[in-house]
Amino acid sequence: MKFSKKIFLTALLFLIPLMVESKELLLKESDADMRFYIGQTQLSGTYRIDYDGSDFDGVLSFTEDQASRSKLPSNDWREGIIILNPYRKNMDLLQLFHIPKRKNKKVCGYEGRTTLVIKDFIAVKAGSESGDIATLVKIISASKPEEVFCE
Repeated sequence: MKFSKKIFLTALLFLIPLMVESKELLLKESDADMRFYIGQTQLSGTYRIDYDGSDFDGVLSFTEDQASRSKLPSNDWREGIIILNPYRKNMDLLQLFHIPKRKNKKVCGYEGRTTLVIKDFIAVKAGSESGDIATLVKIISASKPEEVFCE
């Protein structure tokens, strides 16, 4: 009896931190074109900013990788590109990702790999010419941005 009690307590002590860390996005409300989720989740993928010739000129976006895709709503319904909003109003996203403010005429954008935490996810129906929206909570890691040259 004492042995099984020790195993239970050990397992419980191990699982409690995992349960606390395991945060997910929960559907709060939806309409015909959008679904609003609360909560937060950690994702990995590619960040990108395009300056010319894109629907997202000058906007920092994120696309999750295959491993993170299951943490988000179905890609069949949504656009699949997440527009990142800063957690605080005075937060400079370009500075956080070390993206230069000045751009070279031959450079049309920057991209890199990142692991980040988002919250308050809004999934926008595919075909709406707008990306999904999320608030950036923190950057776990980010590669140095690479230049995307104009074609």
